[in-house]
Amino acid sequence: MSEKILQALMQLFAIVANAERLTAQSRPIVEMFLRQQLNREWTERYLAVFDEFLRVQRGTGNLDKVRKRASVNSVKVLRICTDINQELNQRQKYVVLVRLIEFLHSSEEPVTEQEWEFLTTVAGIFNIPEADFKDCLSLAGKSDVLPEGDSFLLIASGKDTGTLNRNTLYLQNESLQGTMIVLFIRSVGISFIRYKGETPLTLNGQAVNNDFIQVFTQGSVIRGPRLEPVYYSDVIHRFLHSELSSKITFSVQQAEYRFSGGNIGLHPMTFSATSGELVAIMGGSGAG
Repeated sequence: MSEKILQALMQLFAIVANAERLTAQSRPIVEMFLRQQLNREWTERYLAVFDEFLRVQRGTGNLDKVRKRASVNSVKVLRICTDINQELNQRQKYVVLVRLIEFLHSSEEPVTEQEWEFLTTVAGIFNIPEADFKDCLSLAGKSDVLPEGDSFLLIASGKDTGTLNRNTLYLQNESLQGTMIVLFIRSVGISFIRYKGETPLTLNGQAVNNDFIQVFTQGSVIRGPRLEPVYYSDVIHRFLHSELSSKITFSVQQAEYRFSGGNIGLHPMTFSATSGELVAIMGGSGAG
């Protein structure tokens, strides 16, 4: 992302934060968003930018000024989203929206009417379909009721699935102490995962924060003490399998290759892969 986009996003987060009831989780949400885009040095730099925007947003608390600031903020949100809309790809737009929703739900206070207006404005300008918007709201909400629909997948040990909705997909992991909910946005092929549990887990080597939403990208793996690893390929296979009436199998029988000089580039090998699987073929340096 360009410096202009990051500056605009920090201002957007500060506006939607509702600084009058800022919570301890608000800043870590912004930090998590920045860590997915930048290195540590630049993350700290833009957190300072966010802090400064937030300081300006706090104001004096005078009722008339608060009302005036709310009106001005609505115009600012509209302008910021319009300005950055053309420079963000569609996946980035979903990430921004999810972080904003998570931001507002980090407080025990109910989301205000103006804050809902902020969210719907962002979703509308980003051209995010209503169904996807509702799914993002369900994932980031504080309700303990499992989201319903084939866009969601529950990962659990199998002991607490009595409340599983009929259309929600399920992946059993007997060694998992807690639950994971995965949201798969089919239109853009992006996945989000939310973990609730006390066991320390890592996603691609980075700590998974309890009850925070993580972007679950292709090739990712979640690991933890005595945990059977959760692979992206296994998760996405469940979503793809639900859409296919039959599996597609790709089979290779005794494939080999020799260079014109006679050297062997690929020794004879046989393998097969089915829908949703991720297969890697590795060879020596220079094998091509």
